[in-house]
Amino acid sequence: MNYRILHPIKEGKRKYRFAAVGVNCIALKGKLSQHPNVEFYSADGVLRAWIKNGWMFATNEYFWNGCSPKKYVGIHPFGFWAGTPDFAGTIEASFWHDVLFQFSAVGMYDLRDANYQFLYLMERNGFTLASHYYDAVEAYGDKYFGKDKDGVYVKIL
Repeated sequence: MNYRILHPIKEGKRKYRFAAVGVNCIALKGKLSQHPNVEFYSADGVLRAWIKNGWMFATNEYFWNGCSPKKYVGIHPFGFWAGTPDFAGTIEASFWHDVLFQFSAVGMYDLRDANYQFLYLMERNGFTLASHYYDAVEAYGDKYFGKDKDGVYVKIL
């Protein structure tokens, strides 16, 4: 997983903490591995991610906040990120989970599929608190899943 840390005010707008660098990809697990080949576009018409033959890809400069909820508090350089902490074992998992949630209104998968991918990646990366983070997205994720219908769309290949 290639990413960079954003300046919390100038780039991240107190909302986003990381940006993907280059095109990143991951082999999908569970039911997601059977997902049809599709392209996901943001409201501004930019291709952001795609699924092809059981692999998911995301574009350069895809911004995400890490594990949610989180917000930058204070004035840089004296401020800090308040909320769910990020660890080496959660960054990649939170990235793919955010991509899946952004397009959940138009994707052909459900909440459990997205959350399973999150758990799988944390466990693969040796994150010892994976089950606790997974329990949190299982408990609160439905509040956000499938809600981003503001112009996102899918193109079936």
